[in-house]
Amino acid sequence: DDIAVRITTAQVDIQVLPLSEGIIHLLLPDAYRALSDLLRNRRTSIDSLAAQTGTPDPTLVQVTFVGLVPQARFNPEDVNITSAGQLFRPVGIVPVSPGWGSYQLDARVQATAIYLFDEGITFREDLTVSYQTRTSTAWSRSVRLLDQELARVRARQAAGAPEPP
Repeated sequence: DDIAVRITTAQVDIQVLPLSEGIIHLLLPDAYRALSDLLRNRRTSIDSLAAQTGTPDPTLVQVTFVGLVPQARFNPEDVNITSAGQLFRPVGIVPVSPGWGSYQLDARVQATAIYLFDEGITFREDLTVSYQTRTSTAWSRSVRLLDQELARVRARQAAGAPEPP
């Protein structure tokens, strides 16, 4: 939750979390295992969609929509990322939650999917996440948190301390 970018509309709360190994490896061990398992379980679908879209090495992002009102509507295609001045639109979406395709949620119900974007998004610097007319630059805070955690990992390695499980 600390590094997910959030955008809130009148109908839904959107949470965007990069799934690159360099990012998720810095998360708590339980979160890392859960996200690694998610990617492993969806690998066939991800690879198939990547091949269909001609994106051999896609950037993967988990997107979760949470309904804020009964019968909240959402449009999954409206999630975009701007990185290094370039706009990235999803090239494919692998649903994780059942009922993803209804594009409607009850209050407090969530729908999650893995988004595939073209290569070129860099999560080591500021970027912007947008949904419809709303944007968030909150990733800059996430970059600082990740940099701090990376510094702690390197300090433990330099001191010869074992990595957490």
